[in-house]
Amino acid sequence: QCSVDPIGTITTKVTAFPATAALCDWPFSDRPCSSTARLLYAGRDVTLPSTFSFIDCRTEARCGRCILSPICGWCLQSASCSTELSCSAASLDFSKQDCPQFRSLTPQLGVNTGGDSVTVLGELFLNSTGWSVTFDNSTSAPAAWVSSSTLTFVTPALPGKVGQVNVTLFLNGVQYSDTPVLFTLSEPPTQVATGSNVALGAGLGAGLGLLALIAAVVVAIIIARRRKEGMFIQVKEPDYQLVAFGDFLQAKFKMPKDNLDILAIKLLDKTHGLLLSIEGGTSPTEADLVARALTYIYAAYPGKAEEAIQKLVSGEISRTKQETTLFRQNSMASKMFKFYSKVVGIRYLWKTLARFIAEINHLAAEATAGRGAKSGESLIAVDIEIDNDKMVSKDDQELIKEANILQLNLTCQKVFNACRTNLNVMPFEFKRIFRQMQWQLLAKWSDMEIVFKAVGGFLYLRFLCPAITAPHAYGLLENPPNETAQRQLVLIGKVIQNLANLTPPGAKEAYMQSMDNFYDKNLDRMREFYKELLRDDVID
Repeated sequence: QCSVDPIGTITTKVTAFPATAALCDWPFSDRPCSSTARLLYAGRDVTLPSTFSFIDCRTEARCGRCILSPICGWCLQSASCSTELSCSAASLDFSKQDCPQFRSLTPQLGVNTGGDSVTVLGELFLNSTGWSVTFDNSTSAPAAWVSSSTLTFVTPALPGKVGQVNVTLFLNGVQYSDTPVLFTLSEPPTQVATGSNVALGAGLGAGLGLLALIAAVVVAIIIARRRKEGMFIQVKEPDYQLVAFGDFLQAKFKMPKDNLDILAIKLLDKTHGLLLSIEGGTSPTEADLVARALTYIYAAYPGKAEEAIQKLVSGEISRTKQETTLFRQNSMASKMFKFYSKVVGIRYLWKTLARFIAEINHLAAEATAGRGAKSGESLIAVDIEIDNDKMVSKDDQELIKEANILQLNLTCQKVFNACRTNLNVMPFEFKRIFRQMQWQLLAKWSDMEIVFKAVGGFLYLRFLCPAITAPHAYGLLENPPNETAQRQLVLIGKVIQNLANLTPPGAKEAYMQSMDNFYDKNLDRMREFYKELLRDDVID
């Protein structure tokens, strides 16, 4: 028998007795308390007393303290502390590791007449129609779910409100995150003329109106001219969901719900036993399809895709004996990251690279059509080929190559600068994966250079550079780039990837030695980029 003494003496029967343990059902206690547990046989103690605690998860109102308990976690749907079993039968909205986060609003200011579109950034947002925000706990507005880290809403009218107000996030009427975020309200701009100033105001208004009319005509002429000359490039924002999921938006086959629930529970188990079994048993010919399917299943549940990728990354680090072979193979971890990066990172890509890619493709098309570069067009319009064997013109080849090297330097610098300066909009999911990677790598090799190369092997090799060289697959172009642009993008991708690997471009291909100067100039900047990406406060 197992004897537990929370209040009085309660005895429960041992249900199983393996060689090294006695298993029994825990008795019920009507309040939290510490107790003494003993194992008895034939009414006599056979073990020394040990401490056993009864915990009531419901008494903890704050998520941060709740997840510190060994058996409690945060139930996202009800925004309450609970056990995993009590939260939901399938444990799909239960978080033991992280708390919901309401991080920021973009933009952070608007007019008090309402109508401004605002994006909410955070973590662990459930796919639900019950989202809303309140302003100073009074006026509320519905919010729409976009992803596990993004919501959107339109500001309501708040007459007379000026200055900072607290915005609080709710799910089904329950406050979802402990901390509100500030939003600044202002009066809409007005132009009013009164009293003796009416005549002066009318005169000035007429004069300004005439100037505005002239300015509008000039702008229209400039735009028309640029359209005619091919300089006015429109960049169309893609359907992010279509880019991320592609043909997987259509069901491949239907699985009975009971079977699907069982699969979800097994995949979401904290040990990741099924995931590891799938990793070890998947043939190379099926790895891409399996990794893609696993990624989409995990991505449906907040934080679970990250956990799965982190588990696979951790295993790969543990198995690797030489750091030079780390993440060199297309493992299940790297394949899942490739697909997951599309799910959470397409918006970041579009904001960072879309304009550059569109301009390169447009100007390459102009050159191919024989129109060439026109006065005032971007410098990207000139050729950037630096491989003698691929250069079209053989006349004055060295002189042309020198100009091309300069242009490739400038273009690569623009692309690299865009990646660095847009770090603030990079998905937090990436940062958390890379941060855990850093802890494990430092524990094994104590070398930040190894950490930098590993992060580059995921962020650049499996995300940024593939988007540069195949922009149509990432929503940066509607169609594949033309042949000239494709070659330019391949060269840019090679230079940026070598920089990310902390390896001179000329180390592998002799003709790329001309870009070693770009590498030397930006090597420390790349290291600083990695350090900034891995900063604790950037993630937490």
